[in-house]
Amino acid sequence: GILQQARGNYDEAILSYQRAINFRPSLI
Repeated sequence: GILQQARGNYDEAILSYQRAINFRPSLI
């Protein structure tokens, strides 16, 4: 449903964010 898709997009955004942090730790 819509809620499940929204949660999936949210989880994917978090993974992308964490990946970006791991890739560029100097940004923090």
